[in-house]
Amino acid sequence: MTLSAPARDLLVRLDLLRSVGPRSARVVLRSLAGLELLRTYRAHIYRGLWEDAAAEVGADVMDGGSGVLEVSLGGRSTLVQQEVVSLDDAAAIEVSFDKPLVHRMLAARGLPVPTHVELGRTGTAGLPALGPCPWVVKPADAGVGAGVTCGVRTPAQLRRARLVARRFSERVLVELEVPGESFRILVLDGEVIGAVRREAPRVTGDGRSTIAQLVATENDRRLAARGQAGLWLLRIDHEMLFTLRAAGLGPRSVLPAGTTIAVKTATNQNAAHENHTVHELHPDVRAAVVASAKAVGLRLAGVDLIARSVTEPLATTGGVVLEVNALPGLHHHALVSDENSATRVAVPILRKLLECP
Repeated sequence: MTLSAPARDLLVRLDLLRSVGPRSARVVLRSLAGLELLRTYRAHIYRGLWEDAAAEVGADVMDGGSGVLEVSLGGRSTLVQQEVVSLDDAAAIEVSFDKPLVHRMLAARGLPVPTHVELGRTGTAGLPALGPCPWVVKPADAGVGAGVTCGVRTPAQLRRARLVARRFSERVLVELEVPGESFRILVLDGEVIGAVRREAPRVTGDGRSTIAQLVATENDRRLAARGQAGLWLLRIDHEMLFTLRAAGLGPRSVLPAGTTIAVKTATNQNAAHENHTVHELHPDVRAAVVASAKAVGLRLAGVDLIARSVTEPLATTGGVVLEVNALPGLHHHALVSDENSATRVAVPILRKLLECP
């Protein structure tokens, strides 16, 4: 039987609420309520990034409303809306959303990608070829980390993660989870203009609070910082449940004082202090990310790598190109642990947009 999208959404929500319990469910609902506020903070932070870049190149900024800024210099102008800029054509952007297609394009050029299989609506044909778990389950054609569940280890978890992914796409991709650290590398017209190492989100116990309460406290901290501590809230979802379960924990567990744990494997909901500017890339890594952007046809791309290190070749570390993202978030490079080391990536992007030296 094929479930409708609303039915899948309802099943995912009910499964999650049943798993976390009524007290932790309140944290889930609070995080949803705070997302709208963070959207406002996000717009403010991006405006600051573009105004800083405009000042650097001597351009003027005019607010066009609805989050759109018009940046002008010497008779030339461009429109920007947060991370959305007019450098790439629609076809290349559309291709970047299709993860299995991107994997095939990169592999055809000799670039390392994770072992993967696209699942049909039912069954698990091809799954044994992935090798031993853990696996990552994600929509095959959605962005910004939507519907992604890492740390999938059992058939029951696979069924639940598959349902989560299908909230965002009829197509589901399963990848073998690659050990290593997460890196986002920004490529513009064949040059690397920024790189960050992204840690998984963590909480630290106080000996009294449950993990769910620690998550709520962290979310309150991010909201109080008006986005400067991170532009996402931590959500208690299936990926968090699976990550905690692998450590023998759950949302209602109480951590000893001073004990720090990762509550997720994916990094998209981490905090600013968990992002670190990277200044050194091995030439082979640099060549791989540039080739990845070129393969997809993107002038501006955020290339996600998983590797033990980026100061050695990917072939040495067993690293892979995880995704090639169009319209990449610039905030990843601004909201970092040491703000003095942040890379002002909006500056070279604006120079390209305005065709100025």
